[in-house]
Amino acid sequence: MTEAYKAKRQVIQVAGKEVEVFQIPNGEFPYSITSVASLIGKGKTDAFYLFDSKAAKTLMGEGYTRTSDTYKVERTRVSAITDLEANAYITWKAQRGDKEAITLLGAGFIEMLHRRACNAFEVKVVEDAHEERTRLNFERIQDAIACQVAIEQHRANPGLYTSAKAKLDATLGAMSHEEYEEYCRQETARRQARNEQLHQKAIEAWDSHINNPSYL
Repeated sequence: MTEAYKAKRQVIQVAGKEVEVFQIPNGEFPYSITSVASLIGKGKTDAFYLFDSKAAKTLMGEGYTRTSDTYKVERTRVSAITDLEANAYITWKAQRGDKEAITLLGAGFIEMLHRRACNAFEVKVVEDAHEERTRLNFERIQDAIACQVAIEQHRANPGLYTSAKAKLDATLGAMSHEEYEEYCRQETARRQARNEQLHQKAIEAWDSHINNPSYL
């Protein structure tokens, strides 16, 4: 590990979760790798796995190399990553089907659009209101996808099926138009990934049957 740089520390809110951000002498803002990973319920080891793999160059470019990631804050040394690396990690997880990563990207995109619209029409919105809106976006989209999964799992149980369906209807009814569109996009991606997994399992089962027929 290279020599640590002194840094100032602040805590920001992202989709209802705390993220440590640091200001280093060159003016950049690296982010705690532990905090970034915790946004989607993971540990820093999961993030380091990406940056130590070939996938990092695919996401960040062939010329990508990890630089010093240790910063000294008061008496503590912390590992941090750039905003580009943080985005690459969350995107990588989303591409691999991580539901929280997919939802986080969607909520962030909705917030970006809303901020631009507010600026365009000169609507003054305090920062806490933006964050609260993103948190609710994140939670509602996650809740709706969880309800849809529950509906699929409980088709044979009328009571649980009806309960899950009612909760889904209520969650969708509380969504904005932008949230609903993002939910539809994520739900479509989830179903496609599920169908691909089922298709692959069917192929593997058929191959196993052909190679090891039970009737011989």
